[in-house]
Amino acid sequence: VSPRFYNPDNRDWPTETGRFPENQRLPARTDWWAFPLPSGSHRDALATWQAPSGWHRLDRAAFDALRRELTLAEAERYFDGAEPEWATVLSDKLPQRAVVGRMTEKFAGYDSAERPLFIQLTGPSGEGKSTALRQVVVNLAARGWNILWRQDVESGLPVDTLPSLPKANTPWLVAA
Repeated sequence: VSPRFYNPDNRDWPTETGRFPENQRLPARTDWWAFPLPSGSHRDALATWQAPSGWHRLDRAAFDALRRELTLAEAERYFDGAEPEWATVLSDKLPQRAVVGRMTEKFAGYDSAERPLFIQLTGPSGEGKSTALRQVVVNLAARGWNILWRQDVESGLPVDTLPSLPKANTPWLVAA
C-alpha cells in the first residue's frame, strides 16, 4: 500500500508517512509498505481437523453431496414416524415449519463475541423436533456456517473440543 492524503492547497495526493510501521516499508525507503495477507490457513485447518468420535463436521458441500430425490418408500417411512434422514430434510417436498425460520434467524443474528447461544428445542414425541433441528442445521450450512453434528447419541463432547475448533471465517453450530 501507499498511504496518501488529499492536500487541498496543492490539489494533490502526497504520501502520508508515519501511519504505518517502518519495518513494513519496502526497501530503499520507497513510498510503499507491504503487509502479509491471510492465507488459506482457515481452509487448511478445517480440512485437516478431525471431529471427536461420534461427531461429524458438516457444511454446505456435505449437504450438496447428500441432496437427492426421495423415493416413495423413504417418504412413507418418514411420515409414518421414522427418524428423518438428511436426504428427507434436504428435499424441497418437505416444508419447513415456522420454528425453523425463527431458530435460523436467532442463530444467524446472534453476536457470539461474548458467549455462545444455547437453544433447547422441546416438545412431545413425534412433533417434528428432529426434523426442525436438521432443517435449521441445513439452513445455517447454506449460509456458510460450520456444523459439528452429533452422529452417535452415546457420544459425549470432550471438554477440549470447543476451544480446539478450527478458527474459521464463519461461526460454528454444535448440534445434538
